Amino acid sequence: MSRRPWTAALERRHQKRFRTIEPTPRRPIRLPAATISVVGAVIFTLIASVFIVKEALRARDGVETSGVVVKRWSGHKSTDYADVVFTTSTGRRVRASINQDDWAEMPKVGTRARIRYSPSRPEFTAVDARRPMIDGLVVPVLSLGFATIFAIHAFVARRRETAGREARG
Repeated sequence: MSRRPWTAALERRHQKRFRTIEPTPRRPIRLPAATISVVGAVIFTLIASVFIVKEALRARDGVETSGVVVKRWSGHKSTDYADVVFTTSTGRRVRASINQDDWAEMPKVGTRARIRYSPSRPEFTAVDARRPMIDGLVVPVLSLGFATIFAIHAFVARRRETAGREARG
């Protein structure tokens, strides 16, 4: 069976139009170790700052009230929660889910509990009023520790990079 001449021309045109151009290999981007460490230090410092501000606002503006535990449940990664219903100082009734880490001791359903909350966002800032403030500062202290480690690593890496450049030229 013979091929028609126009099909060969069409095929050549198609190959010419849709041929793939070999991409030039890209060089990997090399970030200095000091840059990566500085970014890590900044991230951990921001995390610590958020938690410190949250605890400071709760301590400064926090209002204590009495509430009733209406439900206990387990959430993601087997973290226990207790739902507490309380009335704010403005008379608004609020239901808040409080993480087990925010309790001095996990209460039973139906028990009354003293709650401390920030008036601006009571459903998200409620914690057990008996909980020591130091418990809320564990995450910020660890974050600042990691930030310090990253900052020291950035300083050491920068000195090594500078010494290596001086030795080469």
